Amino acid sequence: QCCTSDRPVTEDCRRAATATDTNIKFNDDCVAGVTTESTFTPMTYGETVAKCSSLGLVLCHQSCAGRGCVYNLHPVYSGKACPFARPQPSPPPPPPPPSFPSPMPIPKEGVAILVGNSADNDVLFCLWPGDEAVTSSVGRAEWTEITGIAAQCCTTNRPVKKENCRRAATATDTNITFPDDCVAGVAGKSTFISMTYGETVAKCSSLGLVLCHQSCAGRGCAYNLHPVYSGLACH
Repeated sequence: QCCTSDRPVTEDCRRAATATDTNIKFNDDCVAGVTTESTFTPMTYGETVAKCSSLGLVLCHQSCAGRGCVYNLHPVYSGKACPFARPQPSPPPPPPPPSFPSPMPIPKEGVAILVGNSADNDVLFCLWPGDEAVTSSVGRAEWTEITGIAAQCCTTNRPVKKENCRRAATATDTNITFPDDCVAGVAGKSTFISMTYGETVAKCSSLGLVLCHQSCAGRGCAYNLHPVYSGLACH
């Protein structure tokens, strides 16, 4: 609704008006259409100001009750300042949970999991892309000993000497044999931790080592009882 002035004078009210006649009473010319008919159009504050301005009018400083168009059934816009305190803004949304890096992908050629006590680097089963979360032989191969895949490292990826094997190592000494420093903990004890392929690569890297291209059978930590990771591709 609009008014001819911002004074609270009832005669200034114009719930119906046109650009050429601002003192009419025909429902067809109601500023926002007729409440009880399909012509009614709810407006924003900005649209209301613009509509009144286009009619040479302003926002009213009164309710204009009883001035037509059945707007008595509505809340109505005014140009009066609000007497109520402004509501507090909504608190900002909580920060999103931290994102974790994606696991290291397994190469498309696959990764050979070796028999831990094999002198001939026998392959027990393979891991393929999509197996990044696998840590045991369960559901992949028959293994009568301990099913968790043991992480082990080597000084080189060449299967030249068992002396290159490091089933136990620290960041400062990669040629030790103390069980307390077994790469994945000691088999059969509470210190043993089954690792994923990505975790194993990262562990070896942190020690300045790489995945082995041999089983390293007999090199300690009781990993002969486990399947063991290797850097060999599956063929």
